[in-house]
Amino acid sequence: MARIRSVHPEICIDEALAETTPEAERTFVRLWPHLDDEGRGVDNTRLLKAALYPLHETVDIKAVDRDLNELAARGLITRYVVDGKRYLSAKPEAWARFQKPRHKIPSKLPSPAEGTLWTI
Repeated sequence: MARIRSVHPEICIDEALAETTPEAERTFVRLWPHLDDEGRGVDNTRLLKAALYPLHETVDIKAVDRDLNELAARGLITRYVVDGKRYLSAKPEAWARFQKPRHKIPSKLPSPAEGTLWTI
């Protein structure tokens, strides 16, 4: 279930994010409501395209995957595999610093530490 998330003003001066394309930055911010309270989500580009860009016919699955790969290359997210299933996670230190849900729900998804990095 999607959650309401805040965008902190420091995003505008984040050096790693500034090195991404505008499309990847947009995907990054649109991803947040679809991550759990610990910043984790299922890494299924078909589902993510549908969730992040439901009304944008010009954004396809390949574009979303390209954005996620770019974000992972810049260290903004981690893509990983646990028991053959793909997951992604926002940078834990940044996520915890800027996302402070009032009623935090522990993640039901495995942490990046439990898996292996997913390589392109």
